[in-house]
Amino acid sequence: MQTKQVTIHQLNSLLCNLHTFYQNTRAFHWNIKGPVFFELHEKFEELYTYLSELIDEIAERIVALEGDPIFDFVQISQNSQIAIATSTVDSYQNLSQCIDSLKIIIEQERKIITESLKETDYGTVEILQRHLAKQEKLLWMYQSYQTGK
Repeated sequence: MQTKQVTIHQLNSLLCNLHTFYQNTRAFHWNIKGPVFFELHEKFEELYTYLSELIDEIAERIVALEGDPIFDFVQISQNSQIAIATSTVDSYQNLSQCIDSLKIIIEQERKIITESLKETDYGTVEILQRHLAKQEKLLWMYQSYQTGK
């Protein structure tokens, strides 16, 4: 596989994970109840808004590399490492799913950055590095909130 094709494949895999993460977070936002409603309702909305912007940026990068971003729900679910949420009853469990999803995204982005640096694909590196720092901060904040409950 050519270098650019490998990057497109890696970015499409990331895109599938981001789509699943986004959909899960929307469901968590819509269905949250209980004593942490106001806190997590707002945080889930901030997260899915951010994910929506990131999805767009990754898809546009794939197109810039002359690839086709995956958009089909069947392909997304088949290619996502992030499980589709099946329950939104427990707010803390939903937060745990967000934490686990962030860990998957961060690990995947680090691998893509490493490979992209080897191939001098600085455009992909720049996009992912910029988001990586934000995601690491989000992970720290969500984990801190979770352990303080």
